[in-house]
Amino acid sequence: NMTLGLTGEGFSQAISVFTGSAQIAAAIVPLVIVLAFLFAGFFIRAEVMPGVVRWGQNLSFLYWGYNALAKNEFDNRGDPISLQILGQLNEYSRW
Repeated sequence: NMTLGLTGEGFSQAISVFTGSAQIAAAIVPLVIVLAFLFAGFFIRAEVMPGVVRWGQNLSFLYWGYNALAKNEFDNRGDPISLQILGQLNEYSRW
């Protein structure tokens, strides 16, 4: 999705502005992206994460973007697979 790509690019540019050095930004940006993937639920579901780090999903732009895409795609279909996918989303993503 283009929105997720632009959001990731914005995070990368913000980090490079705050660090003031291209070398430091090049070291920090991959860490931020990997953490965004980790907390988005692609590798580990939120229910399995310890409670101390579970709040990290609220900071992940990929988590919210994926939930918005799933809601947009599968809402109001009514078939069992769509209902199963929507059931996996948390209560905050059911706007």
